[in-house]
Amino acid sequence: MKALVHTICLILGVSLAGPAVAQEVAPPVPYDDEIAEETLAAQERDDRIMLTVGIGEHGPFSFLVDTGSEWTVISGRVARQLGLVSNREKKVISIAGETSAQSVQLEDLVLGKTRISDLDAAVINEWDIGAAGIIGIDSLRDQRITMDFDRNEITVAPSKGMMRAGQNEIIVRAHKKDKRLIVRRAYLDGRSIDIVIDTGASFTVGNRALRDRYYPNRPTVARTRITDVLGNERQVDIINAGKLEIDRVVIDDSLIAIADTTVFEELGLTERPAILLGMNHLSLFKRIAVDFRRRQISFELDEEQG
Repeated sequence: MKALVHTICLILGVSLAGPAVAQEVAPPVPYDDEIAEETLAAQERDDRIMLTVGIGEHGPFSFLVDTGSEWTVISGRVARQLGLVSNREKKVISIAGETSAQSVQLEDLVLGKTRISDLDAAVINEWDIGAAGIIGIDSLRDQRITMDFDRNEITVAPSKGMMRAGQNEIIVRAHKKDKRLIVRRAYLDGRSIDIVIDTGASFTVGNRALRDRYYPNRPTVARTRITDVLGNERQVDIINAGKLEIDRVVIDDSLIAIADTTVFEELGLTERPAILLGMNHLSLFKRIAVDFRRRQISFELDEEQG
């Protein structure tokens, strides 16, 4: 059991990663508004997805791609390096708690040849983030982002039309709540749940209603503490919740951490069983695409899985 707990601690404890070091790559290419989409090399660190970005004409910086974060975040180190000064605060919510953070105005967030302007970014300690910043939903609200886990690539494209399913691919519609997308065509052991796609979480987290209503007698696999991007800690129980179904996709033996997190409260998901689907589940797919404007999520399997 000690070995298992230690392994899960490494998976969940995002603050164990030290401050991120910027990748040595070429500076951002000048913006070209004729570009429809662009595929960028991604990096994997602590089971999470990183992308090299620019801020204005500065960079490169390694940012975490987080479809569960309402706001874009910049580390205090980078804010000081760029001379960004704040005179306001914003509320930042994470898995283990919430805080009031200083915020700064970013000149532009540059993803390859795509520039996203007028971002009000929260300033968080880099050690807690494990990166130079976070690409949040406010940066992606008009984009379709495709994460290819086989090739370690991310494609960024404007949201211009509805996605259509290809071979070994399913597309689900989602509801929008506080900028986040919630999937309601999902089941655990045949019982209905809500799902939020959270690429910033190393591990899937379920709410207390999931535990109390569906698995009150399910034994705890392990008990550990998670540390989120705000430096907050929370104790969680790990359970094997069984068979997860998203439309026609089936995943067996789903390990889920149970936590009373503020994220569920903010989304109104405290009474209905729900999970934040983290990278331990998402990385089982070949590709995932999220279109925030069209409220669509695509899941693509390998041919042998389909």
